[in-house]
Amino acid sequence: MRRILFLLLLTAALGYLTGEGIAQPAKAENQSGKGGSILQAVKARGKLIAGVTENEPPLGFLDKDGAFKGFYIDIAEALAKIIFDGKVKVEFVGVPVEKWLDSLKTGKIDILLAPLFMTEGREKQIDFSVPCFVSGALILVEKNSKIRNNQDLAGKSVATIRGSIWETIIRELAPQSKPVPFPHNRDALQALEEHKVDAFLQLDVFVFYMEEKDRNLRIVNLQPIRPSPAGLGLRKGDKEWLDEVDIALLKMMRSGEYSRLLEKWFGKVRGEFLDMALRKEIKLK
Repeated sequence: MRRILFLLLLTAALGYLTGEGIAQPAKAENQSGKGGSILQAVKARGKLIAGVTENEPPLGFLDKDGAFKGFYIDIAEALAKIIFDGKVKVEFVGVPVEKWLDSLKTGKIDILLAPLFMTEGREKQIDFSVPCFVSGALILVEKNSKIRNNQDLAGKSVATIRGSIWETIIRELAPQSKPVPFPHNRDALQALEEHKVDAFLQLDVFVFYMEEKDRNLRIVNLQPIRPSPAGLGLRKGDKEWLDEVDIALLKMMRSGEYSRLLEKWFGKVRGEFLDMALRKEIKLK
C-alpha cells in the first residue's frame, strides 16, 4: 500500500492530470537475469508484446474476424500509447491460463493482461502491477437446474478452468462436489449444455456475460464468491518496467479513462460498481 500511495503522489506531482506526458522513472537494475530492462527492450523492438486471455468475454476474446477485443485489449492499447507517445504499437498473444506464468518467466510476452488474482504463490514467481480489477466467482447452471445454493453442489460435477484459482476454491466451497477441470471456457460451457457437468464456477463478469447472452443459463449466487484484487503480470525483478506500468495505470484511473473503459465493457451500473471496488482497494478517491 505504501508503494501505491507513493505512486499516486508521483502522478500528481509530475503533471499527469494536465496531460504533460509520462515521466520516466529512474533506471533500475533488472534482477530478472534477462540482461536488461523490459521497457528498453520494448522501445527498441518498436512494439509491446501483450499476453491476453482470448476466450473470456468481455475481458478478452477473438471476434468473428479473429481480432482481439475486450477490456484488457483496450488497456494494453492505452499502455502502448503511453510508451510510444500516442501510437498504438502492440502485438497480442493469446495465452491459456495454465501458461500465464511461464509465458512471463520465459520472456514470450512483456506483460500479461488477464484476471490474474494476486495470490501468495504467484507473487513468489512474478511481479504484479497495482490492482486494476476486483472480482470474484459465480456459479452458472442450466435454467431448470435444481441447484439453488452452494450446499446443493454436494455430489454434483462442477466445471472449472484448469490452472485457475477456482480449482482450489471449489474444493473449499463445496468439499463434497466433484470438480471437473477444462482447458477453456468454451469447453466447460459445452459440457454444461450437454449435461456432462451440473455447474460451472467462473469469474463473475464472464458468468454475467454468458447469462445475458444465453437465456437457458442461470446464475445461482448473485453475491460473488471470494472477491479479490487482480493485477497485470510482469516478469519478476524489473523495477523500471513495473514503475512504468503502475504509473500509466494510475494515470488512467485518475484521468477517468479507466472508468470509461469499465463502463464500455461492463455497462454503466456494473462498471460503476467495479470502479468503486477498485478505488476502495487502492485507496483512490
